[in-house]
Amino acid sequence: MSTKKIRRSRRSLPGTAGWLLGAVVLTALVSSACSPRLLRGPAGDNTPLSKINPADLTVEGLPKPPDNIQPVKLPQHGSHSLLAAPLAGMKQLRRDPIPSQNVPPNSLAQQPPGRVLLAALTNSPFQPLGRLHVKGAAGWRWCSAQLVGSLDVILTAAHCVFDQDKADFFSDAVFAEGYDNGTSKSEHWWKCVAVYSGWRDRMDRYDYAFIKLRSRGAAALGLQASSGQSPLISVGYPENANSGEMAMYVIGQIGNGDQAAEFRMGTNTMGEGSSGGAWIDGTYAEGVNSYGADGEGDVDGMYGPVFDEQTLALFDFVKNDCKQGGGNGS
Repeated sequence: MSTKKIRRSRRSLPGTAGWLLGAVVLTALVSSACSPRLLRGPAGDNTPLSKINPADLTVEGLPKPPDNIQPVKLPQHGSHSLLAAPLAGMKQLRRDPIPSQNVPPNSLAQQPPGRVLLAALTNSPFQPLGRLHVKGAAGWRWCSAQLVGSLDVILTAAHCVFDQDKADFFSDAVFAEGYDNGTSKSEHWWKCVAVYSGWRDRMDRYDYAFIKLRSRGAAALGLQASSGQSPLISVGYPENANSGEMAMYVIGQIGNGDQAAEFRMGTNTMGEGSSGGAWIDGTYAEGVNSYGADGEGDVDGMYGPVFDEQTLALFDFVKNDCKQGGGNGS
């Protein structure tokens, strides 16, 4: 994926009424094993852009990324002024977690903020984590991802799956559930993927994506609209900690970024490879690692998009095999 250092234009959130009442124009891939074409509708930051995997798993088999692949680049932008304004009432918008049986919770309350620590993948809330291996123009790369709201849907960053310069998705992807030092609990091939067209139009506020998998995992985080409450846990596979071979986490404080469109997590020092790792409140994901600050002294912070009703609507769309008409559920 190409992720040059670009200062992307920013816009405030589109009106809720416009989202709820306006017709959603679906732009999807026409299935063709030879030369798929991505069809795009009218420009608009709340239009789903999706791609469907036309390949036959029984014929082609699960793709195997090579060893020693590189992480997807973590975009860097200038820092922003911050507002400490939680989003009242947003926690009512959620999809519930799906816990596994007999998974012990982690005791994280006493851990110091800003310290990147090893995540115990057998414990909650880390069990749904994994490394996402994506194939683009530069070959295979990795990001971070996690199962959310369903045992066959993962959340990651849009810059991991959609190349803005080429205005197109990856060519292949595999989710390595529970990845740990070269091994994984199970591997899942992608079925369909979607982002909002606002990401294609270089709006950082839409730097999130959902992928429907062809098989089911063991446990899933919940998914909820961002509350702005602190602290949150950020997770991922950063190259600057154990070379991206182990799941890590950091506890960070939350501040409001650009017009309630993005949050900043102070003291989040995770680097490349952590892109797409969730920001977790309890057992609910309410953000992802999106980009770091560059050039203005804000070296100990990570920015992430605010999740809202549009985020949950995109999740429902992907859960319904990237078709309109999906609903809540696990």
